[in-house]
Amino acid sequence: VQFYDVISNDEIDFLRNFGYDSLERSQVGIELDNRKVSKDRVAQNFWAFDRQNPLIKRLSERVGSFVGLNTQQGGEAFQIANYGLGGHYLHHYDQQPDDAEDIFDDVGLGNRIATWMFYLSDVELGGATVFTKAGVTVWPKKGSAAFWYNLRSSGHSDLLTEHAGCPVLIGSKW
Repeated sequence: VQFYDVISNDEIDFLRNFGYDSLERSQVGIELDNRKVSKDRVAQNFWAFDRQNPLIKRLSERVGSFVGLNTQQGGEAFQIANYGLGGHYLHHYDQQPDDAEDIFDDVGLGNRIATWMFYLSDVELGGATVFTKAGVTVWPKKGSAAFWYNLRSSGHSDLLTEHAGCPVLIGSKW
């Protein structure tokens, strides 16, 4: 699902500037001391936690009210990412597959039930989020958000949620 006009320009400016000085090349891995630069993702990012600012907490609560999930218990921090010219993310899942060791449980999170992604900018050319097995494309539109469930009601991984961030050809994707 793509929702429109769910975050204001002032909120977008705040998020983009909040940790701008902390932007670093995107890494993968759950444990902070065992993370590595991703070969599949060309972007920079930082993390914004509810406890860091009342606006971030309000946005987290807003997401929960939209989708009917309690983001205050088990929800992750917002990952603010910037994909510059050529930035992309190869096809991947946000959740762990059914046959994988449950690495999210090791840090007390459980598997990722769903994903919410705010789009903090328009992109002049490229930058779409494509669901490679479902044949769905979501185009970045400033102020909108994409939402999908990663797990089926049975708790098993939904294989149709495999997605990728297409390369940014002109502009910058936040």
